[in-house]
Amino acid sequence: MNPEVEITIKEYYDINEKIKLLEKRKSELKEVLNLVFESKKTNELKAENILIYRVNHPRISWDESVIKSILAPKGLWESVLGFDNKKVKNLITNHTISDKEIEEAKITVDTWYTYTKQVPIEQEIKSSSNKQSNEEIKGLKRIVITDLSRMKEDRVCIFGFDEKRRHIRPVIPHIGINEGYIFDNENKQIIKPFAEVEFDFIRPLPEPPHSEDWEINTAYKPKLIRNLSENESKRFLEEILDESLIAIFEESIQNHRYIITGGSRSIGTIRIKEVLSVNYSVKQGDDYEYRITFSDMNGKVYNNLPITDCAFRKHCDNQRFQGKKIGQINHELKEIFNQCDLFLRVGLSRRWQGFYWLLVSGVYSFPDYMGKEYENKVQPFDIQNNSCTQKMDFDKEVEILSNDIIVFR
Repeated sequence: MNPEVEITIKEYYDINEKIKLLEKRKSELKEVLNLVFESKKTNELKAENILIYRVNHPRISWDESVIKSILAPKGLWESVLGFDNKKVKNLITNHTISDKEIEEAKITVDTWYTYTKQVPIEQEIKSSSNKQSNEEIKGLKRIVITDLSRMKEDRVCIFGFDEKRRHIRPVIPHIGINEGYIFDNENKQIIKPFAEVEFDFIRPLPEPPHSEDWEINTAYKPKLIRNLSENESKRFLEEILDESLIAIFEESIQNHRYIITGGSRSIGTIRIKEVLSVNYSVKQGDDYEYRITFSDMNGKVYNNLPITDCAFRKHCDNQRFQGKKIGQINHELKEIFNQCDLFLRVGLSRRWQGFYWLLVSGVYSFPDYMGKEYENKVQPFDIQNNSCTQKMDFDKEVEILSNDIIVFR
């Protein structure tokens, strides 16, 4: 045999054997680390500038015999023959059956993935004013929620303001905030826009322009203080109102849709002069997209921005489920918005293709465009219909990352 080929074969064998040994050692170390994670009740460990953390991606399956006993009497078993999870999820998404009805058939298995990376050694904050501000926020702090957002999978994003109107985004590093975190022990939603909620804040984690991030103590269960009235909610929005989008992001907006570098903030509030169009439309299959074109109080027009407000999205979907045509829904919303006092929360995505993209993260009208539809109701999160993928410039897809605000109220 060719000597060079023999050398290649031997080298490949040697490397493969070394990989086996390394994988074995890695598995042993992982077992040790998992014991440490459990004993310390944490999902993050650090040694100097080496960070190791784990993320749980639960795997959901179904007990076939149990779910058959539930679906067969309803005439639904044939629709999931060739049984798989997606078919069951489609039944839930289409409101053919409720998640609660088949809860006893659900099997959830925690699946932990462990990751590691090098992180910068934390530097002491030199600014005395920043130190003082951080110390005032650290610990138990009440904030008024302005945004509650759907992230990837079952995670959500929260945003609010303290009594001094400082911008605060509670975060759990690396793993994110699970949607179950927003409910109390009686399964009532306590974290929602215009609710005053108490958290335990640990430290700031700014990544400009997303400078508002604050790590929270997951061992402390959020405490609902009160819900603002409609009049209080409007006054609150007026207090945090920004003059324009350019004033929020401290940079010119390219093509009315994105900015290049960004300043010290990632989100703000504007009042709307006129809504030029609402575009709720089919994207593909069972997926829909939600967009709006509007002019601000300075007359500046922003075209076809994606709306990620889950309440707005759910409202559109519910109108469709009730038999309204999409064109009628769009027309009615445009008319309603132009007859009321309308505020929009507008945020930035994380950096994608070199830019930060504009997203309409909250739609608040006075009087409320949803009327009594959501009053005193806990709305379940709809992962299928509130996915975090929005069609952006030139029909390219953008996956919304951790600050992107999909408000749920």
